[in-house]
Amino acid sequence: MKNKILKYVLWCIGIGWLLFSVYYVGQDFYGKYQTNVIQTSYQKGYTDAINALIIEAKKCQKVTAHSGDEKVELIWTNCLNNNQTTESQNQENNS
Repeated sequence: MKNKILKYVLWCIGIGWLLFSVYYVGQDFYGKYQTNVIQTSYQKGYTDAINALIIEAKKCQKVTAHSGDEKVELIWTNCLNNNQTTESQNQENNS
């Protein structure tokens, strides 16, 4: 009788340990999956923002960028060089 009870108790402990191990490993994999999704989403958002900024800058107009209370206006330097070249050519043609 004691032998059956001991086997039953050990069997329950073994099943409990197995369930705990599966849960623990599952939580670890799920945590890594969440971290990977968050990092991928952050990188995609960053890339999309930079690409949008580049597209707007190529229009040769000021682009306003905000971050909290900070605000700056950006312009592509190639646009400045093109404008200066065009203005100097216009002045030479008018002379």
